[in-house]
Amino acid sequence: MPRGQAEWSPEVAGLGAAANFGPGERVTRGTVLVRLDARVAELELAQAEAEVARAEAALREARRLVEEAEALRADRLFPETELRARESGAEIAAAALAVARAARDTSARRRQLHNVTAPFDGVIARRLVDSGEWVNQGIAVARLVAPDDLWLEVQAPQSLWPQLSRLESAVVTV
Repeated sequence: MPRGQAEWSPEVAGLGAAANFGPGERVTRGTVLVRLDARVAELELAQAEAEVARAEAALREARRLVEEAEALRADRLFPETELRARESGAEIAAAALAVARAARDTSARRRQLHNVTAPFDGVIARRLVDSGEWVNQGIAVARLVAPDDLWLEVQAPQSLWPQLSRLESAVVTV
């Protein structure tokens, strides 16, 4: 019996665009085995990236207005309250940029979740999904086993336990 085995599933639901594995195949950790259709996630990511660009431009403009006001304020040609308002505007623009970046990073992560990867090196014991099937979050797509770390479980009468503790190796015939 393999010591390491797992059935794993996607973190998001979606249409299985590609299932790139079969039973008996050896895979390495991180290998993409199932790709879910990610077109909507890609559009959301593009929208989030555009929002970041817009927020960066707004912050640049807010900072430019502050610098302009500071230069005029030095010559007493600009009201202090208007300078403070522009500084607040720059702080608001910086916060909006932080929100936009977080939304972009969330969208990028959601896009990554459309790839189901092998959690460790092993062999595919069972394939549970095919291309074109709807894959639900939390429902296993395959069973992966680590055949390099096997163990054998046997039952022995309690009277043999003292002898088993001295046992260094055993021959098993299947």
